[in-house]
Amino acid sequence: MPDSFWAGLAGGTIAADVVHLEQVRAWFGQPLWEMEPADADSVSA
Repeated sequence: MPDSFWAGLAGGTIAADVVHLEQVRAWFGQPLWEMEPADADSVSA
């Protein structure tokens, strides 16, 4: 397969992962790296 095929596949995979991370961040209301375990508990309660 041509190199351009693999570059597009990797780019699409990364783009999909970023979308999911942004959805999780929006759900929690803050960046994940700033969260403490108690923050997750307050969302699930």
